[in-house]
Order: sequence, then C-alpha cells, then structure tokens
Amino acid sequence: VQVFAGLRPSETLALKWSDLDLTSITPQLRVRRTLYRPKRGGGWSLQDTKTGKSRRAVPLVPQAVASLVAHRDRHTVERLVAGRSAPGYDFVFADDRGKPLRADVVSKQWVRAVAAVGVPTMRLYDARHTCATLLLEAGEPLKFVQDVLGHSTIALTADCYSHIRPEMAHRAMARLAVFVDGSDDFEDDTDKTRTTEA
Repeated sequence: VQVFAGLRPSETLALKWSDLDLTSITPQLRVRRTLYRPKRGGGWSLQDTKTGKSRRAVPLVPQAVASLVAHRDRHTVERLVAGRSAPGYDFVFADDRGKPLRADVVSKQWVRAVAAVGVPTMRLYDARHTCATLLLEAGEPLKFVQDVLGHSTIALTADCYSHIRPEMAHRAMARLAVFVDGSDDFEDDTDKTRTTEA
C-alpha cells in the first residue's frame, strides 16, 4: 500500500476496511483520517488528515488489490483458528485485539523486511517517495502525482521531486528528437538513445 498508493504512514495505519473498494472495476481506497499516537502517555486517536487535499481517493493497481485481499483472508483465518471474535475497530493493519499497529514497530519490521531482500536501508516513509518517483518516471502528469500524494499544492510536489525532473526532461527531449526524425517506434529509439548516452 505504501509503494502502490503513496500514503503517509499515519494514513496507512488509520485505514479501515470500509475505506477500501476492492471489488469494483476501478478499485480504490479513500484516505479519510490519520492515526496519532502521543510520544508520551500511550494510547492513540484518529485525527483529520494533514490538509483538505489529503482527503482523497487513490486508485489501486491489481498488485495492491491482491495483496490486500490476501492480507484480509490471512487475518480472518488466523482469527477464526484462534477463536477470537471479529474486532470492532475494522482497521486494515491491526494487532490481535483489532487495535491499530504502532508506527515505530511497523517501521522496524519494514527496515528488516527490505534488508532481507537486499534493498539498502529504506525508511517506511521512503515508500511514499518511491511511489511518486515511479509515477513521474512513468510519465504521469505532476498534477496526478499531487492528487495521489495529497499534497496541498502542485508546487510542493514539484519541489519535493525536482531532483528527478532533469532526467525526465532529457528523456522527453530524446523522444521529441525521435518524433522529429519520423520514427513510429518511440520506445525502442528512446531506449537506444539512453544506451548510447550511458
């Protein structure tokens, strides 16, 4: 969900199953709240999103849908085997009692998981950046990326990801050069341009 939907960790941990539509032709999730835990005193509460723009619907790709369905089914089986009643909280990512997971615990598990598959040290929040970077590198408009991330302004999105824009601009100009040359095979010619320049 972090990589495929670009959510903030506090938004992911606040997700409820009622926020997800996994069966329609256009599956999506709705970001409606964030999870807040005070640094002292324990406990947790649900709060409004960071900004009005943060309340949003995010399309879900098939991989995310499959992962969420498998997650739901696995936890349902585990609950039934353990003889536990259905939790009243409805959180997607919950502990055995149905309460939301702690961000610090999830972050540690994330770091261990990515290290186990050979990925360099990567914070949980970096998955959100990964989503944005992949969308931009795939050629998606900056406005769409802003909407997915829930940024308050498009300028914020542009500032956050300006480091990848020069490379994107170079690729765009390479495609323009191919187009001017009259080739119909944009991808192959662009790839050749990248290979030659490397």
